[in-house]
Amino acid sequence: MIILITDDDDCIGYLNDWDKRIPNLDVVDDYRNEKKEIQALQGKQFPFSFGDYVVKILMGGVDSWFDDLDEKKVTIDGYGQPIADSSSLWWLLSWLLNFFWPTNQNL
Repeated sequence: MIILITDDDDCIGYLNDWDKRIPNLDVVDDYRNEKKEIQALQGKQFPFSFGDYVVKILMGGVDSWFDDLDEKKVTIDGYGQPIADSSSLWWLLSWLLNFFWPTNQNL
């Protein structure tokens, strides 16, 4: 996993190309930009809290569902939970992180 801390568009583009070519690699931008990318692809109503961001950082290189959030459409159930093999782990991690970092924080 690579977490970007830059606003250099050339660097971001270069590393995002790696993300598409290298298996089990997720290039993650800062929370605000990652949320913009995800909601641009998944739709404005797609739930993506700061806790979800932390889970994406932890799981993106392990589970392709998380890596795919900013790359292609994913499937969620009526409760906003992913439909994937690891959904129970995702739900638990997301719930714990949202408990400690509620979505109403101004980030």
